[in-house]
Amino acid sequence: MRPIEDTLADAFTYTLGASLNLEPQLSTAQLKATVGLATKRTKNTGKLMLQESTTRIRADVSAEIAWEMVDDLFLTVSTTTQYDSGKPDDEVTRNEKLDYNVVMGVTWRP
Repeated sequence: MRPIEDTLADAFTYTLGASLNLEPQLSTAQLKATVGLATKRTKNTGKLMLQESTTRIRADVSAEIAWEMVDDLFLTVSTTTQYDSGKPDDEVTRNEKLDYNVVMGVTWRP
């Protein structure tokens, strides 16, 4: 019997990445992460960026899923979300923002 790691390596290819950036003089921390997973017929990716400071929080999240319908022709679904807590100068005029979108399409990848 083969170890599960060898079995998964035959079925999937994957990528992982992360970075952490600390700036004490600005009281800011930023985390970025990426993940990707692919099989012979699917390709999936995801990204996350989170930034936090003493005055504001920002985040960007995106994901894409692609299914191969026929040779080199993929059905894709992509999502993106962005959040910004706004400047905390005045609670009355604070501009908190949340944007999101979903896109579906067909992609040719030779």
